[in-house]
Amino acid sequence: MKKISLLVLGVILLSGCAWKPFKTYNSPDGKYKLEVFRKEELMGMPGQSGDAPGKIRLSKDGIKLKETRVEMVSMVEEPVWTDKTVYIHLLIDWSLEK
Repeated sequence: MKKISLLVLGVILLSGCAWKPFKTYNSPDGKYKLEVFRKEELMGMPGQSGDAPGKIRLSKDGIKLKETRVEMVSMVEEPVWTDKTVYIHLLIDWSLEK
C-alpha cells in the first residue's frame, strides 16, 4: 500500500504544471508588462519549446490584470501598444483601463 501511495504522489508531482518565462514586453510608457510563459514539459523534444502551450499575462506594478492561455507560445507576436489598449493579432485585444 505504501508503494502505491508513493507512486500516486510521484505522478501527481510530475504532472503538475510548471510555467517558465518565455518572453517579456514592456509598454512604451513603462507602466505595463506583458509576459509570455510556456508550459514546462518534462519529456519535450529539443528545439520544440515554441510549440509548447502557454499563457499571456498583463500586469501593472506587479499586479496581474489579465491572463489568457495560448495553444503555442510561438503564436505570440510583438504586441501593439496604444494609450488605451494592447493587441496581439488573433490572441488578445485588451483595454488598459480598469
